[in-house]
Amino acid sequence: ALLTAVALAAWAPPAGATWSLVAVDPATGEVGAAAATCGKMVWFIAEVVPGRGAVVAQADTLLDGRDLAAEGLSAGLTPAEILGELTDPTFDPAFETRQYGVAALSGEAAAFTGAETEDVALSMGDGSLTVQGNLLTGALVVEDTFAAFQDAEGEPMEERLMRGLEAGAAQGGDSRCPPDRAAKSAFITVATQDGEVKTWRDRGYGPPIE
Repeated sequence: ALLTAVALAAWAPPAGATWSLVAVDPATGEVGAAAATCGKMVWFIAEVVPGRGAVVAQADTLLDGRDLAAEGLSAGLTPAEILGELTDPTFDPAFETRQYGVAALSGEAAAFTGAETEDVALSMGDGSLTVQGNLLTGALVVEDTFAAFQDAEGEPMEERLMRGLEAGAAQGGDSRCPPDRAAKSAFITVATQDGEVKTWRDRGYGPPIE
């Protein structure tokens, strides 16, 4: 599908099962996020802060959590500091139902998967990338998404995110979809250090974003 740049749909309802990536490129200052799900919409789970980083808030999505993380990125907090705020029970008593991924130019990428998040749920990452998912067909969705992004080193950020989503789809993606349709909704968002933001999204059936 030919995708055009569009704004994130901030009014969308919470998403459930999702696999996603958030990443930064310290060499170029680019930051990005991508995700796919069997729900009707998914692009609203992310916030990308140009020159700072990106966050995804999924599972039982808390938009206030997404927004708090974006504020933390804007203020220069590290991902670990941001996750500390998001998992503070005085901020969110139901934090164990959430899953977050945060990547920033200010510190090591980090993720959180609550104890009440539905299996298969996990995350993995390195200093500039974290991949997370819940209600997946298996751990290989996250593992192959991570590996595909890493293997595409040197390619544009949006291409690396795309390859990650495709690799996760090849392993079945969201367990609520039929095996040959890994997702119904997907997006990629990339921001340059000077503030340009590009978003591609797809409501078609998977593999996502062709």
